[in-house]
Amino acid sequence: MNQWGQSCQVANQSLRTAVDAMGDLMTCFQREIDGRSRISAETTRQMGDSLYELSDALQKLTTAIGGVADAHSRALLSFLGGKRLDREQFYILLATGCVEWTNKTVGLSDFDDFDLFDLLRYEAAGQNGYIYLAPDIDNLPDVEPDDWTLAFMSRTYRRAIIAPEAIQWSTLSPRQRSFFETYLPEVVDRFIHDKPPALLPGAATQVDMQELVSALKKLKVHLKARRKLEVLVRNSDHEGELVLELSGRSKFAGFLTTIRCAGDWKTETLVPAASFRGFVAHPPDDETSYMSFEDGRLHIGGWNCPARIANDS
Repeated sequence: MNQWGQSCQVANQSLRTAVDAMGDLMTCFQREIDGRSRISAETTRQMGDSLYELSDALQKLTTAIGGVADAHSRALLSFLGGKRLDREQFYILLATGCVEWTNKTVGLSDFDDFDLFDLLRYEAAGQNGYIYLAPDIDNLPDVEPDDWTLAFMSRTYRRAIIAPEAIQWSTLSPRQRSFFETYLPEVVDRFIHDKPPALLPGAATQVDMQELVSALKKLKVHLKARRKLEVLVRNSDHEGELVLELSGRSKFAGFLTTIRCAGDWKTETLVPAASFRGFVAHPPDDETSYMSFEDGRLHIGGWNCPARIANDS
């Protein structure tokens, strides 16, 4: 949450404190001063009028500020619940730093901010949210120890955002596919594409899908809140075994797990961690599948994502 949002939160809390204090003061006035002869009747009347006017003003201000806070809460909960936002809700969250989709951040200054945000809305069976275009979906803001709101956001943010690597290209609307092909062609390859590679005999490695997903989930525990990590796919020293190893600048680099396989893996391949996060979230239904590296992409059955040879600069 940015400074504007924090200021609104502080104002709302301060007003509630002021209203409580005002109530105590009114009680004291009615009990100790009003109707007694300790001060003149005129002074008592003026004091009473001022106190009642101040109390009424504070109540109205509290209602107004509370309305802003409630509108923000509704917008935030709708966003975290994966629901479609309207223009007003979008700008409330943009002003408070809860969303970051703008034409400048995406690099398309000719687009209206809300129209662009709404264009990135994704709805499909089991998935509702907004397409997150940053290269690493784990690249969330650092949390201040006393900022419970941002801590909450960091824990629940992934309910609302979906990386392209977790989305089947064919499930996008024609308008969305046209948008990415025209304005963001570099993002197109990050989606899951339906067409499997034309495999040559012996060019693929057969793996058990359930075992592969289980192995990736073990790595996923260490990928939480870690940034810019890749997964190195390589042959093991043991025949019939494939290694999945974390690679990158992190104390978790080198952590690995293994799976059984049939056939040799030809090329040491680096796969973005975000891609495998999307794969684990929505794995193919096949019991077994073939895995291969072809034309700069890792293929697992009909699923594929960008990848690169490990020794490429």
